[in-house]
Amino acid sequence: MPYKDPAKRKQYHKAYSAKYYQKHKRKFARRRRRDKKLHPERFTQYSRKSHNKNKKHCSVYNSTWFKKNPEKAKKYWAKRKRNLGFNTLNEWFYGSEGHHINKVDVIYIPKKIHRSIYHNLRTGYNMDKINELAIKFLNQSKA
Repeated sequence: MPYKDPAKRKQYHKAYSAKYYQKHKRKFARRRRRDKKLHPERFTQYSRKSHNKNKKHCSVYNSTWFKKNPEKAKKYWAKRKRNLGFNTLNEWFYGSEGHHINKVDVIYIPKKIHRSIYHNLRTGYNMDKINELAIKFLNQSKA
């Protein structure tokens, strides 16, 4: 350590870490992606804690984002206003998507299955087909 004074040492360490991060950015990104796949529950806890700590900053960021992206904001609010419940019938797993079998109940199924048949809950289009696949998957996973 080049400095014994704690304030100078902290300043030096901060500058050194920033340089190191810039030099090895890709390595850190790969590690983060790998860890997120291996431990998704840690990342959800971390993001919740982070959001709770920085609520003011998050709200300012969100309001500016909505102003800058009005088209995306419309889509976001349209999805939010569907008034769907969220009673999960099985646990979330990596690579899954939530599928509403009705307005309240959700089954987590693999993304590939969920996107294999186009369906729409509001109109009922193809809901019988996709619900059949979802329930079959749920029964297989419980057995």
